[in-house]
Amino acid sequence: MAPPVMSEWTVPAPPRTATDRPIRGWRIGAGIVLAVSAHLVLTGSGVALFRSGFGDAYLEGGGFLGFVLLLAIQGALVVCCALPGFLLLLFGDRGFGIGLLIGWAAGVAPLVLLGYLTVSAARTM
Repeated sequence: MAPPVMSEWTVPAPPRTATDRPIRGWRIGAGIVLAVSAHLVLTGSGVALFRSGFGDAYLEGGGFLGFVLLLAIQGALVVCCALPGFLLLLFGDRGFGIGLLIGWAAGVAPLVLLGYLTVSAARTM
């Protein structure tokens, strides 16, 4: 008689979960402060650069160049805040990653408002 068939398959180890490290509130706050301050610094310096470079004629052309400049600044902030925040959320420090994403999203609304006010100011002149 033949020996019974034995399976050579073993149960794999459970996958590593992201709950290994706790989410700390102060790290979320630090991420928010960093992302919002990056918005303030980059947007403020971009607007100041735009105004100083063009003098009194900075609103000619309907503010299109200002819109493009603010769009480029937003692209830089996506690369510097949202992408690392997402990667940290997935693979590293989740608290700081969540903070970066919240701060980046909180800074988008004033940037959109600033772009709208720039374009509307150009149309009223």
